[in-house]
Amino acid sequence: MSSKSKIIFLIAAGFVTGSLVFLFAFPDKGDKAVAGVAPRVAATNQNGPLWNKRCGKDEKGAEACEVFQSLVVTETGQRLVEVALSLPKGQDKAKAAIIVPLGIIVGAGVALQVDSGESLNVPIRGCDQGGCLALAEFSPKFIDAMRYGSTLNIVFLGGTQQKLHVPVNLKGFDTVWAQVR
Repeated sequence: MSSKSKIIFLIAAGFVTGSLVFLFAFPDKGDKAVAGVAPRVAATNQNGPLWNKRCGKDEKGAEACEVFQSLVVTETGQRLVEVALSLPKGQDKAKAAIIVPLGIIVGAGVALQVDSGESLNVPIRGCDQGGCLALAEFSPKFIDAMRYGSTLNIVFLGGTQQKLHVPVNLKGFDTVWAQVR
């Protein structure tokens, strides 16, 4: 088997009918490819939605929900990227948590861009055995771009200073987002 890892969407039950979807994680054009660092892979999701809702209790005991999508490496079961968003009551800016893998250049942070729109640079807050965490606030304008866009592009630097690009499909985001706002 090739050293290239396959990625599969890990999702729970939801509202979008299952369909074949392709996701590629690869170096940005113009960057030198490094074997095993940024494999070109295909992902499928035939049994459920891409975006899902999960709920729990906040620090005050009230129900709090978020919208999320998680991408997992098939062979290892390890999370590659996870994006989670919530909208605290009474606020217009969404809280976002983006988890990216270990082994990246932490100081470079994470760049987020919907389709070819404006890029948002988010610093990495810290890392643990589960990955590196970037926290951000998304403006209503950025959320609208996600609601009506097709791809959330996540870019970060691998350990060899190579730009790694993970496109996250936005299909179904608007439907699930409507449930938490």
